[in-house]
Amino acid sequence: MRTVSCEVLYTIQDLVTKSLEGTWFKQYQDTFPPCSAVGSDSCLRGAILKTKLKNVWMVFCRFIKTVCKFQNAMKDPRTRTGFELYLRMSYRHFSESCDSRAPPKEEGDTSHMKRRVINGKVIIIDFLINDLSFYLESERFRNLADSGTVMASAGMYGENDHAMLHQKADMIIRIFLKSEISPKLRINIAETQRDAILQLCSTGKVDRGLFHPAIITIFPNLVFCWKKFCNQKLTKNLDGVKATKKQEVSSTPDYMGPLLIDNDWYRKVKTIMSITEDHTTLRFTVHHGLKLILPQAILDLKRSHNNMPLPHKAPSPQRFVPSYSDHPVLDAHHKPQRHRGQYNRAR
Repeated sequence: MRTVSCEVLYTIQDLVTKSLEGTWFKQYQDTFPPCSAVGSDSCLRGAILKTKLKNVWMVFCRFIKTVCKFQNAMKDPRTRTGFELYLRMSYRHFSESCDSRAPPKEEGDTSHMKRRVINGKVIIIDFLINDLSFYLESERFRNLADSGTVMASAGMYGENDHAMLHQKADMIIRIFLKSEISPKLRINIAETQRDAILQLCSTGKVDRGLFHPAIITIFPNLVFCWKKFCNQKLTKNLDGVKATKKQEVSSTPDYMGPLLIDNDWYRKVKTIMSITEDHTTLRFTVHHGLKLILPQAILDLKRSHNNMPLPHKAPSPQRFVPSYSDHPVLDAHHKPQRHRGQYNRAR
């Protein structure tokens, strides 16, 4: 028995299909009644699509304007400080309560942190400011990578520029993705995204898109909070609630400033005098809280210096200042008189 190849079978099948189509397709098509409303349905569908596309384009334009305003506002330190304070203090205004608690992770337990629902996602409120800082640092990293690409095209990209780019990426990873403080992940992204970024960085693929997946996850939440922040400011202005004095709010306390003894936090710290300690130490324990340990020896030495009388100083020898009272006082208007008589006689 002769064998038939697959190509021959496919050719025969194609010929049979064409024969059936030429013989029976016209009769099969005539069995359906004519449709007269095809044109009207297509026009209606086109109008609906145009309306939807118009609405989508308007929403997209608003989103672009919001993003541009957000990026420009973050360049102003005062606006950024106010937004950070809003994220820290007014989180109930832009989020909903969440009763679910996350299980403890291997790298650090985050179950004690406040979790809220923002834009349909469960977010750790304590990490929102970290999200903002991570986004701004990632934008600076992207600009640095873009400038490096331009310099490389011009033949001006060197090893120092390459090392600076890698150093910037390592700094962002050490602060936000692999921190020394527990938990190591300090932003609101999944651990799989963090691991992917670390793997890319370990293989040397450090480019402008290194932190792009994390930014895509974080940025919508920041824009949502920014819109709530702008709406709150607009509501306060419309209601006429304006502060009489401008208070400069700092996002972090001034640790470099002078120590004020009258502050409440200083009163709550327990002060202990120690004989063994040589330096002033501030300790914290879960059981006792904050303790300020002052060395006793230094305080005694300071008191002894304060109570010690000052040494008697010998009188310094006075310089002899000559008196000019014996000399005649010269008058500015005094003019020497000429003896005209003697001059005339001599003449």
